[in-house]
Amino acid sequence: MNIVLWNCRGALKPNFQNHVRELVRFHNPDVLVVMETCTGGDRAKGIYDRLPFDSAIHTETIGFAGGIWLSWNADKGEVLWENLSKAADLHNKPWIIAGDFNKPLVGEDKFGGRPVSINRSLLFKEFLDKCKMVDMGFNGPKYT
Repeated sequence: MNIVLWNCRGALKPNFQNHVRELVRFHNPDVLVVMETCTGGDRAKGIYDRLPFDSAIHTETIGFAGGIWLSWNADKGEVLWENLSKAADLHNKPWIIAGDFNKPLVGEDKFGGRPVSINRSLLFKEFLDKCKMVDMGFNGPKYT
């Protein structure tokens, strides 16, 4: 897995997106981590949504300091599963993974589109079991 970490010292700089495109073109990362973005909220989302990745999460800044963006392409999910499985094998301690894997375990977890693939659901269940993870459910609107 190829991961690029970049301390950009501010994502509002005029050449920020050009630098990201160059990094992606030269290094072809599976994951891009941008640190010290100094940009949060809707403004951050507006910028990282234009990056050449289809998935992203971010931390909020503290005032005008900090900020971390993590971007990846969803088709690299199997690589993530493999790395999480390796991490799970390293210890026997409790751990938490939060987020959306975009893999439904049952048909009721999905709204619209093609039906849930039983084979893919079984593979996801095997992954969760191997990592000793449990779906904790959710609170709030069912589909966001």
